[in-house]
Amino acid sequence: MAKSPGKYVILEHFAENSEEMELSAHGCMLWGKGHNQYNESTMGYVGNGGDDFEWSVSKNERGWTYHNLVGFMESHDEERLMYNNMLYGNSSGTYNVKDLETSLKRMGQAAAFSLQFLDQN
Repeated sequence: MAKSPGKYVILEHFAENSEEMELSAHGCMLWGKGHNQYNESTMGYVGNGGDDFEWSVSKNERGWTYHNLVGFMESHDEERLMYNNMLYGNSSGTYNVKDLETSLKRMGQAAAFSLQFLDQN
């Protein structure tokens, strides 16, 4: 879709999937918001749908023909994950996500986890 070879246009669109599917089919790339899922996980909360990352990265999950989805875990439009970890992080016994070292380790794990999706279909 971009006029210059090697350049990409990524639409910050965030509409209904049917509309984004149509744009994707015409070569548009779109952002796939995964902020909430990553933050639920980094804060230590699972089981509320917050641990399902597929919607933010998988063309198959959305029913798209082309992989024109660019997933992200952080955004300038959202509160930073680490900030929420420190304010709202979960705990169990002596394990506490609000502990700085623990929270930083969880952020590292989230970053590594997000990289695995770079090679997804």
